[in-house]
Amino acid sequence: MTIKVINDVTIEIIKGETKTPIVNFIKKSGEVVDLTSVTEITVKFSNADGTALSKTKTGGGINITSATGGKFEINLLAAETALLETVSYATMEIELTFPTLTNIVHIPKAYSVIEREF
Repeated sequence: MTIKVINDVTIEIIKGETKTPIVNFIKKSGEVVDLTSVTEITVKFSNADGTALSKTKTGGGINITSATGGKFEINLLAAETALLETVSYATMEIELTFPTLTNIVHIPKAYSVIEREF
């Protein structure tokens, strides 16, 4: 199954803010990816120290908002966004685990992280 992400805009994250972006998955054919049987979703962001911030469904950092609509939200805490790498455009890694397969998707230019102005 080939999956692509519908992402009309780059997610802008300001360091130190709480952010809850919504992700919507569809197949290349245009059919929505049904998340009803997903056992795990993992989303990774790059931290400034070279490590990754991982948010998971089972860890409570991801909530499916519409399983049949292919939508979920990522709950980013202020303390977590403060540690993200400042970057204009970064690739987000999303791993969807189903009972019989796992899909890993890299989404280029999915998000940017900027410093606070004041």
